[in-house]
Amino acid sequence: MLRRWLWILLLVAVVMLVISRFTNLQHLGDALARAHWWWLLAATVLHVAFFLLHGNLYRLGFALVGVSSTVSGLLPVFFASTYLNAVAPSGGTAGAAVFVADAKRRGQSPARAAVGTVVVLVADLATLLPFLAGGLAFLARRGRLAYYDLLGASLYLVFVGGLVLALTLARRRVRALQTMLGWVERLVARVAGWFRRSSPLGPGWTERVARDLSAAATAVFGSWRIVLKLLLAGTALHLVNLAGLYALFPAFEQPLNLGVGLAGFSLGIVFYVIAIVPQGLAAVEGIMGLVFTSLAMPAAPALGIILAFRGMNFWLPLVIGLFFVRRLPELGGGRRAHEGSEPVHIGTSESSSRSGKESAGATSGETGAD
Repeated sequence: MLRRWLWILLLVAVVMLVISRFTNLQHLGDALARAHWWWLLAATVLHVAFFLLHGNLYRLGFALVGVSSTVSGLLPVFFASTYLNAVAPSGGTAGAAVFVADAKRRGQSPARAAVGTVVVLVADLATLLPFLAGGLAFLARRGRLAYYDLLGASLYLVFVGGLVLALTLARRRVRALQTMLGWVERLVARVAGWFRRSSPLGPGWTERVARDLSAAATAVFGSWRIVLKLLLAGTALHLVNLAGLYALFPAFEQPLNLGVGLAGFSLGIVFYVIAIVPQGLAAVEGIMGLVFTSLAMPAAPALGIILAFRGMNFWLPLVIGLFFVRRLPELGGGRRAHEGSEPVHIGTSESSSRSGKESAGATSGETGAD
């Protein structure tokens, strides 16, 4: 726990270092002190709705692969996953493992839950694309489209396109998918070797990912009605999140400009996804600061908006996640769901794989995910 808090403090220090490159911290403090509390309250309410919509997105994603769940039941898991992804950097696998462990505790298929997290990821990233296109178009029209904006958007498109390609190959050409994943696995191992580290993907990564993507493809192409609901839920999620950002403009006495907010919002999420640092810390603040100040917004209120937005969007769920991570049975906290249940080691791909095999053996009639 001490190491985790030291890690969080280090991340906070890095964020403040980035912020200090834009404006004097005293000016930033003055801007924060003058913020209108009623608009901050409105932004907080919108973020509560954002969290509920995030839970609903997971509920629909799990329903697509046959895992029963509720929004109220998934919200504690969502907050715990946010905390773990920040303090246990693992490319998002630590947070995903919490959902898998929760499904196992509730008697659902952990293998199908693993597939469900892939489906939710694809829906979340794909539904941002219209917002990103609008933000880039606005910057281009203002003559403020920088090379790093294009580079970040290109990497994001490559990532999303790679996921879509992987799902397509998983549906039609599994061997081609395994070849592509094997190339990725060897590349990651080579890069890790440059730093004298072992591959973070672990043994058997290609087979596990190919199996999960194949099951996800089967689910996605098998129920278009739920897929449509999932895409609508992802779009609503981004709209409410964006509305929470817009509410902060009048809070810091800045004119509400839809294009400015859209550009900063969309590129902030892009760098949240592509940055190598956990949860895009410092990268998100930096790119949003560059976007806002390049569009003639004063630095102090611009950074006040960004810090307030990230405080509600990331730091608040992280603190809530710290509360829940110590109480979820699958993380060894609270009461055991049943006698004899063992703790799940979060972030270890072996435990997820073993759970999937056990589920497959118990329910041989299930398809795809098991």
